[in-house]
Amino acid sequence: MNMNREFASSDLGLSGALKSLQGTQLLRVEPIDARRVAFVFADDGTINEKVEAYWNGKLQVDALAYFNALKLLKAQVFSVRRV
Repeated sequence: MNMNREFASSDLGLSGALKSLQGTQLLRVEPIDARRVAFVFADDGTINEKVEAYWNGKLQVDALAYFNALKLLKAQVFSVRRV
């Protein structure tokens, strides 16, 4: 297992779902351009399965954890310094 692998997405819904899962680590938020950011997660080797489950409507997350993850990610989006 390579712990240096990363997965990035600019989709807030997907990133919120990943962030709300136990054991999924958000590494950083990177600006893409003046209007978008990428949420970069550590890839423990299972993140592609989680992403596929999300897009297929099969990923199950705790509703409160998802809500809190969205709030946290939105706060990070607005705190990222744009140059």
